[in-house]
Parts: sequence; structure tokens; C-alpha cells
Amino acid sequence: MRIWEAVRSWVETVKDSPRTRNKIVIFIVVYLSFATFCIVRKPYSVSKAELQRSEGFSASLLGVIDASYLTAYAIGQLLMGVLIDRLGGRRVLSVSLVASALCAAAFGLLQSLSDVGAKSTLAVLIWAAQGIAQGASWPGGVQVMSAWGFKARALSMYGTSGEVGGLTGSTVAAAIIAHYGWNWTFFSASGMALSLSALVFFGLRIEPPSEDALELRSIAKAAASAVEVHSDDVHSDTAPLLGRDRLLSSHYDDHDDPAPAARSPSYLSLPTLSEPSDAQPAIDSTAPDGFMASGPAVAAPAEPTAVESPQPRRAVASATADASPRSRLALQSSPPASAEAL
Repeated sequence: MRIWEAVRSWVETVKDSPRTRNKIVIFIVVYLSFATFCIVRKPYSVSKAELQRSEGFSASLLGVIDASYLTAYAIGQLLMGVLIDRLGGRRVLSVSLVASALCAAAFGLLQSLSDVGAKSTLAVLIWAAQGIAQGASWPGGVQVMSAWGFKARALSMYGTSGEVGGLTGSTVAAAIIAHYGWNWTFFSASGMALSLSALVFFGLRIEPPSEDALELRSIAKAAASAVEVHSDDVHSDTAPLLGRDRLLSSHYDDHDDPAPAARSPSYLSLPTLSEPSDAQPAIDSTAPDGFMASGPAVAAPAEPTAVESPQPRRAVASATADASPRSRLALQSSPPASAEAL
């Protein structure tokens, strides 16, 4: 069940992402191209016994052909790497497949020659040319996949194409030799290489994303992850503030508030001062310092009540958060200071 859900999720992702669809096409074409290169090189190893029996090739000549192929293959990888960097993997791979197909077909035509010496020399030269053409098989595919940003697991899957191509080439070559002769193994491999060259040339025409597009995509992913982390941090930072406001509200509810109507919430405005009491004695301006007036008490002018701060909620909350709940309660419950005596 989980495997089916994973497969369905992958299919939905492929439907919604054109880039993913293009990468699948690129991977299939590159995979088949390297497998075809391996199919083309297999007829020679399968046909060695027939070459000795029907064409008179000696064991030493077969060894020389192998050595020429491997030497040319190593040199071809160095040369093709430079060409791939300059011309691109698509062009070099398609041309190399055509050259490999021509070399296979030319080797199959050696059966028509009667001169063993000329046949042996041409066999060495043709298969050495095959090695140079085969040199683009692996680096060309790696360059294309690197341009598309394939990961290591995709490259490891790409490496299995050599085994798939070798197994297919050996099986097909053995079956063809048994029914049609050794030369037709080279002709059939040549036809497959020509077909794949057209597929590579037209199938890899999809341009990979530019470096700027890849950089913008990575920046977008980083920004999205940063937004998620920031939102988590905001929730974790505001939770203690909300808990402190609830604690202050419960503290005021448990005590007698001298002016509940005038008091604003702790996170909206500063605490207000209470109105002066009529029972407080007035200060006699003519009496010495520290003496109260003997006449009737005159109420001092009322202090203006605090107006709710027009500042934003965050600024006011940060200003009042520094005061402890006890100091806030003291400010609200204490009577206002009387005017200083003259």
C-alpha cells in the first residue's frame, strides 16, 4: 500500500512539473545511448571463434585487434572530453554513434575480402577507429546529466546501462551468428547505432536550465525554508508574552482595583492614576512649610487621566513589560501626590 502511494505521488509530481518530465526523457535517451555503444562493441568478442575458423585470424592477431581498440579507446576518451566541452554532449554523442555504426558495418564487410593480410590490417585499423568513436560514450552522457543537475543515485542507475547493453549485445550476437553468420552481428549492431544516433540528436534538443535559473530556484527554496523557520520562532517568542499578559490580568482580578473603569489592559496603555479623594486636606499657601490649612478643605485640581497611547501595540507592550506586576499595582492604588507648598 505504501509503495502504491509513493508511486502515485511520484506520478502526480511528474504531471505537475515539466522540468521533471524533461529530466526523465533525458535520462532515458542517455541510458539507451550508452547501452547501444556497449551493444556495438560486443559482436567482436562473440565472433572471435568464427573469425579464427572462417577468416583465418590467428590468436595473436585477435590480441593485436583488442590492444588497438583499448589504446584508441583511452585516447578517444581524452579527445572526446575536450570536444564535448566545446560542442556539447548531444552533438558529440550523435556523431560518435554514427561513426561507431560505420566502423561496425565496415568490419562486417571484411568477409568479402580474400587477401588475409589486407583483411588483418584493415581489421586492426577499423577496430581502432571503433575505439576512438566509443570514447565519447561515457563522458558524453555524464556531461548531459550534469547539465540537468542529476544526483548521484541517477548516475549510479546510468552506470547499469553498460551491463544491460553488454548482456543484450552478447545475447543478440550469439543468436545471429547461429543463424546468419558472424558478419551479420556487426550489421545488426550498426543499424541499432544509427537508429539511436537519430534519437540522441533529436531527443536531447531540450535545453537544460541555465545557471541563473538554477540559482534562482535554490534561492526560492532557501527563502521558503527561512519563512517557515521564522514563523516558528515568532510563535515561540510571543507565547511567553501572551502568558505574562494573562498572569497580569489574573493578578488585577484578584485585587481591588481602585479605578477599574479607567484602567486599560496592560498591553495597550500605561497604568492610570486614581482621582484625588475629597477627604484629603488642602495645602494653605500662606502657612509655613509642612503645616496644613485650618479652614475647610479645598479639593486639588484633578490630575488628567492617562490617554491610551497611540503608539503601536508592540512598542507599548515592550515599554510596560519591564515593570513588575507589584510596581504596576502600586502605581494604580497609591493616592496622587499633593502640590508642593510654596
